[in-house]
Amino acid sequence: MIFRFKAPDAAQIEAWRRANLDEPLSYSEVGASLEMLAPSGFVATQHRRRLPDGSFDAAKAALDAFAMFPAWARPHGSSDLDAVVVVVARVGLPVINLCRIVRRVDTPKRYGFAYGTLRCHAERGEEAFMIERDGDAVWYSVFSFSRPAKVWLWLGYPVIRWLQRRFVRDSGAAIAAALRSRSPDHVDASPPVADKGRRSP
Repeated sequence: MIFRFKAPDAAQIEAWRRANLDEPLSYSEVGASLEMLAPSGFVATQHRRRLPDGSFDAAKAALDAFAMFPAWARPHGSSDLDAVVVVVARVGLPVINLCRIVRRVDTPKRYGFAYGTLRCHAERGEEAFMIERDGDAVWYSVFSFSRPAKVWLWLGYPVIRWLQRRFVRDSGAAIAAALRSRSPDHVDASPPVADKGRRSP
């Protein structure tokens, strides 16, 4: 995690990304988020939202373009497998965290990817972003498991949890808005499903 007093410019972001291309993950349970499983000792956060019927292909493109990220948490990088993504969150001071794309899924009914935290991230864990369809119905879901990377970060954990829950809610709203802007004849199919958060035993 990197704190800044002002937002970093494109050159700084690219420098961080390149400097961490070979940085290892900070956890070992790689891929568990795709099965919506939180390993022991991690806290899970999830959110699901129905998207316009028949929007599966458009939603896939929106996901790859990071359209599910809200304006206050901007990713820099690509969604390709093994790519390093720099996320700049504006929560008071800009906070920079780095992740790596660790898994991708591409089936006729399920599409998406998971990224995992690198050692310089404030958290340890993984987050999966998925587009799913059942007939004409299309759903967006996000599932993560995490815990603070440093002992001192537990002091601010209530704030971290609030931000995590805010992110998943805003994420569903962001991708729904992106699809509306691309297809003005479509409307959001339903309100979001209630968020859930739990600690694994």
